Amino acid sequence: MATIKINWSGPRVKARTNAALFAGLRKGVSFARTQIVRRISVSSRVGNSGARHPKKGARKPMRFQHSKPGQPPRRDTGKLAQSIFGSQSKSLMMGRVGTTLKYGAFLEVGTRPHTIMPKRKKMLAFGAGGKWVFARRVEHPGTAKRPYLLSTVRMYRTQINAIIISTARALMRV
Repeated sequence: MATIKINWSGPRVKARTNAALFAGLRKGVSFARTQIVRRISVSSRVGNSGARHPKKGARKPMRFQHSKPGQPPRRDTGKLAQSIFGSQSKSLMMGRVGTTLKYGAFLEVGTRPHTIMPKRKKMLAFGAGGKWVFARRVEHPGTAKRPYLLSTVRMYRTQINAIIISTARALMRV
């Protein structure tokens, strides 16, 4: 009688495949994050001179050229670009790209008309038309959406998928 020995390595193959896919996912998320930061890194400043806030003897306020509705937001301070993060979940095999700033969501989906009131001071101060304006309250007309997260991921979807698959295939061949 002949003895047949079968060596089943299913769990090892599954673990290796998952590790390769996770490495591809990490590269894909990193690529998506880089593309988002690139799209929102166009400067909005028109001139270099000017002050950000009114102070005693301050220069005229800076002038900005904001992005058009439907276009990604332009860089003002750079905080939005710095706040873009990418994360992966090994258990769910899922990647996520987003921002930690509250106003990032407002830029992505827009806002309805609302009232702006000062929180710590008696008056609001802001630059408009090259002059300082002071007001106790402002009726804001709302903001049109300036999508930068979902639109970028959709724009680069095929490249992101290709990065994930090519990385996983390269690691599986080794």
